Amino acid sequence: MGIVFKGVSKKFNREAFEENLLEGKFLSFPDSGYSHDIVISRVIANKINAKNRRCDHPAFFQKPSSVSQLNIIGIYETNLSDYFDSKVVIGDLRLVQQLNGWSSNQAGGLEVLIDFNYSRRMNFGKTM
Repeated sequence: MGIVFKGVSKKFNREAFEENLLEGKFLSFPDSGYSHDIVISRVIANKINAKNRRCDHPAFFQKPSSVSQLNIIGIYETNLSDYFDSKVVIGDLRLVQQLNGWSSNQAGGLEVLIDFNYSRRMNFGKTM
C-alpha cells in the first residue's frame, strides 16, 4: 500500500490536530536524532491490521533504509478519507530528512495554511 509520509516538527499545530485523535497520542520530538513514532489514520490501521502498534520493516523508496521499525502511537480520523485519511501517515520531519539524505533545511514540499478569520478582519476588497 502506498502512502504519503508527512513529516512534521515541533512547530506543527498539534492542538488543532489532536481533535482528530481517536486513540493514543500525538508525536513527541526528542532533542536530538529523530522519533520512530508515527500517527496513522483509522483507514490505514484497518488496512494493515495494526493491532500490535508496530510497523516492522517498513519499505521506503530509498534503499537501503536504516529504519527497521516504526511505532504506531496514535490513530486519527479527519473524515477526509479520500484526500487525507487513506493516504497520510504523520511522523517526525527529521526522519523524512534522514530517509532522503536531506539536510535540516530541506523538505519535499510546502504547506500553506490560510486563516480565513484573519482575512475577514482585514476587510479585503473594501475601499476607503
